[in-house]
Amino acid sequence: MLSRTQQWLLALADPQGARLDRLGRSPRPKDLGALWDLADRHGVLPAVVQNARAAIAAAAQGAMEDAFAAAQGPLARRLALAALLRGQLAQITRALLQGGVPASILKGPDFADRLYPARHLRPFTDLDLLVPPERRHEAFDVLKSLGYQPLQAGMKYQEGYGEMSWRLADRPGGCVEVHWNLVNSPTLRRGLSVEFDDLEWQRSDGCLPAATPASLLLLASVHAAASHGFDRLQLLCDVVQIVRGRAGAPDLDWLGQAASRTGASLALAASLDLAGRLLDHPPCLELKSLLKLRTFPFFRLVLSPAVVLRAHAYRDSFRRQIFRQRIKKGGRSGLIPSQTQAPR
Repeated sequence: MLSRTQQWLLALADPQGARLDRLGRSPRPKDLGALWDLADRHGVLPAVVQNARAAIAAAAQGAMEDAFAAAQGPLARRLALAALLRGQLAQITRALLQGGVPASILKGPDFADRLYPARHLRPFTDLDLLVPPERRHEAFDVLKSLGYQPLQAGMKYQEGYGEMSWRLADRPGGCVEVHWNLVNSPTLRRGLSVEFDDLEWQRSDGCLPAATPASLLLLASVHAAASHGFDRLQLLCDVVQIVRGRAGAPDLDWLGQAASRTGASLALAASLDLAGRLLDHPPCLELKSLLKLRTFPFFRLVLSPAVVLRAHAYRDSFRRQIFRQRIKKGGRSGLIPSQTQAPR
């Protein structure tokens, strides 16, 4: 059973507008603080505030304005960080292009620009680059030349990870993560591995390669499943926006083959299933069926809507561990028929 605050979150998180049919009783001023906190944890605060203002505009204006004012601090911090990171990104992009280093921007600003009606609706807290494994040291050299230093984080294993984090040494700035595999964990890569050359790219002069719509859906699903274990609603909003065709229609033949080849079928199936149910977007479930993707028995008990909305609650840790074990076993069964078209 979802709490009232969780129900409001699901009704107001859609970047395309509030789902008034799911709102039920409108939040009162005293309810909004808890809603803002939950929305911020799930990375959907901008959309929730915007939709809430439109949905309950006629109610208790004075008290409501005070409640909305409480959201402005977190919103301003998110916007300021995004602006700072975009400044860093522009400098990094120029240096990578000048150095001839093959790299692409993942998630964050790319999703905000290509998938959302207004880019402020998709906040992000760092920058992610994907490079071919054999070219990663060239990317490292570019970052070093710009004043970045690697972060030495304690890791469970000695080596074999698929990313390295960097931060500016002498001035403020956000973290930059260089990935040579979308799956950072060496143990998870036993069953799921996605590198630069596994994805399909759109190329144009003077720009870094951009993922095709099908590649966007694959990488969004792998990121949500393998990196986060579906701990934020924002990750599922990304999936819905891709299925809506905001970046163009995905090539489903390529998607099915790539998911099977990389072991991403389970991640893709889980992402479409959860996005379709939590955000009430039937085309996600239709696409899962069209692609003939499967999860596993009792999946909906392991990763229920409540588990996603509780984020990293301690009582759910064993559920996410079950899911990780399934990923390690590989998920290469999702094949699709040819000449299929994505539902909208």
